[in-house]
Amino acid sequence: MDKKQLVRELVSEQKHEQLLKLARKRHNQTLRYIQMNLFEDINMSLRWYAIEAIGRLTRELAPKEPEIYRNLIRRFLWAMNDESGNVPWSSPEGIGSIIANQPFLFGDYTPMLITNALDNPMCHRGTLWAAGRIGKIKNSLVLPFIEKITPFISAADSDLRGYAAWALGEMNYQQVLPEIINLQKDTNTLYIFKEGRFSLESVGILAKEAVGKLEKAS
Repeated sequence: MDKKQLVRELVSEQKHEQLLKLARKRHNQTLRYIQMNLFEDINMSLRWYAIEAIGRLTRELAPKEPEIYRNLIRRFLWAMNDESGNVPWSSPEGIGSIIANQPFLFGDYTPMLITNALDNPMCHRGTLWAAGRIGKIKNSLVLPFIEKITPFISAADSDLRGYAAWALGEMNYQQVLPEIINLQKDTNTLYIFKEGRFSLESVGILAKEAVGKLEKAS
């Protein structure tokens, strides 16, 4: 089996220790092969497992070779720019995974992530996921942009409503609790990756989980 196929299988099976073992020997190559899985459909688990795998490599390997991840963040940011002519495949999610796993090394990219991503409607769902992922670890990085995030609770797109409810719960933003409570009866469904699992959830269930977190923290 060639290395590209091996990495794909390890990503699909979430075998992070084996991926790290490969990356310690061939860092750039392993990271590049993981990125190839970011082009899967947004509702396919493999794409999300690749996003998670990038984060796992960031956590362990970025302190020794931070420039590799800075360059990757820059490529993701460029992909979100209309002038690039690229489709921003998993760009906000990839940056979010990197920042969440090394917030002190890469947290200063958060403003660029959110600003660039919100300028591109294709990135809105990924931006909300990234905000929630980062916010759970260090919400001070995303709270300055809360006024740009909260309007998604009432978005016409049910995926955006669900992601917004989840993200705000992760960020522990209690001021929006009444609006999230109102979403608990929303039966529209969406796919979401959280706590290492990719699953089909309803907006209402995500809202209920967020309400529970916010009430517990109050």
